[in-house]
Amino acid sequence: ELRVEYDGRLSNSVVLEIAQAAPAIFTLNSSGTGNAAALNQDGRANSSSTPARLGEVVVLYATGIGTTSPPSADGAIQVGAGGHTNPVRALIDGIDCEVSYSGPAPGLVAGVTQINITIPVSARTGNRQVELVAAGRRSQSGVLISLAP
Repeated sequence: ELRVEYDGRLSNSVVLEIAQAAPAIFTLNSSGTGNAAALNQDGRANSSSTPARLGEVVVLYATGIGTTSPPSADGAIQVGAGGHTNPVRALIDGIDCEVSYSGPAPGLVAGVTQINITIPVSARTGNRQVELVAAGRRSQSGVLISLAP
């Protein structure tokens, strides 16, 4: 329960949930929906004009996955790889993807997670929903990744 005091006055109480993770995928338009901020295997940004191919590796960027090992320092620029204490699943249209890396994004600020996934060859092409699951919590809906055969 949280209350804030300002100028001698207390706010109403608000109940805050504490969780091990609250995953969210970064999007290109910064709204939390639309095209994921993702890089295709060839290094180009994923979009409907530059879709990923089935079976290729795509890099997603996210936050809220949970604690890292070794621990990250707030505000620090990540210089090496690491991992998360929470296992991470990635799904495209509900189909599990292989996650080959989930950890700090080298060169970016602590809290940004890089997740390397392999696009399942069984995935349907076009703009498809992508989700993450960490500590039993799902990322937001409405995030898309573009796929081609």
